[in-house]
Amino acid sequence: MIWTTQPRFNLGGELQGYRIGEGPPMLLLHGVGMRSEFWAPLITEMRADFCITVVDLPGHGHSESLAASDLNLARYSDRIVDAIDKATIVIGHSLGALIALDLAARYTQRVSGLGVINGIYRRDESASIQVCKRAAQLATQSATQVATQVEKAGDTRAPLDNKATLSRWFGTDPQGIEKDAAAACDHWLREADPTGYSDAYQVFAHSDAPDDAVLRTLSVPALVATGNEDPNSSPSMTRAVAALLPDAQHLIVDKARHMMPMTHSTELAHALLRRFSTSPSV
Repeated sequence: MIWTTQPRFNLGGELQGYRIGEGPPMLLLHGVGMRSEFWAPLITEMRADFCITVVDLPGHGHSESLAASDLNLARYSDRIVDAIDKATIVIGHSLGALIALDLAARYTQRVSGLGVINGIYRRDESASIQVCKRAAQLATQSATQVATQVEKAGDTRAPLDNKATLSRWFGTDPQGIEKDAAAACDHWLREADPTGYSDAYQVFAHSDAPDDAVLRTLSVPALVATGNEDPNSSPSMTRAVAALLPDAQHLIVDKARHMMPMTHSTELAHALLRRFSTSPSV
């Protein structure tokens, strides 16, 4: 699989992305450090059934960063909503899943369906400590990288150390599609704007799904999915969110980790098509 860079256009609110396919509108939101090409395998399988809008999150890919002051999840959602001009199925991965839930809670008329893919819900104390520790390390790395760029007054970047991240996502010796996906992620992380990447990770580390009472009000059709080998967006989290949403189904993909949309796109696409497609053949 080759994650070919796609031409972008302005989607509103300083967001860049692209649109592809025909059918009901669907919006795809990637996670921290990624870019819109992350969704390429899934789009290949779904473009015949949906008109898919794919965005670069603020500070990622070609999209402008948010202002540094008072960064929080709602500010990402408020920027993303500019790309939604009608009721849309919103599918998010990781940080994108948190944004999708926030959009459904705060912009109810704009969200007609909801996909929560490898999302988080009520991290335990150990997981919270670890993700906050990684956020602090990334902030330090990012500051060093920015300082290096300023000092050299050019585009030369001191690449972030991605080994631990890639190992967490793909294991220590990925093969086949996972090896290709790991190489693509490594490239995107190395090319990422260091400040945009760090800012998004800080928000991800300190955010959670909406309150349970709010989740119980999100009555749109939903699919909540993760891999059975994703310890940080665990199957128990997925089942808990699905149980709270009034019209949700859940999916646990066997032998899948956190980057499931890249490595297990067929299983995920089929589940999304069954849940949201209006085509009688699905």
